[in-house]
Amino acid sequence: MPGVSATTAGTAFGFALQVYINSVRKLPLTRRPWQYAVLMGAGAVAANAIVDFEEQMEADIERTLAARKDSNRRRFGSNE
Repeated sequence: MPGVSATTAGTAFGFALQVYINSVRKLPLTRRPWQYAVLMGAGAVAANAIVDFEEQMEADIERTLAARKDSNRRRFGSNE
């Protein structure tokens, strides 16, 4: 279940980022609680987008390699 783990990791990253931002600015950690929700949601969306992008790139690479392999077989003959 890469989607669930990506969502969890993205949410945790968004939460940690907000904690870090507030601590660097020396603000109370719960100054604006809605910012936690926004960054947690953005982190989850970004993590899922990265997973989808990786899966799409893997499929594109496999398709390209298969096409090149077929092209080479036609060009040089099949030795297998």
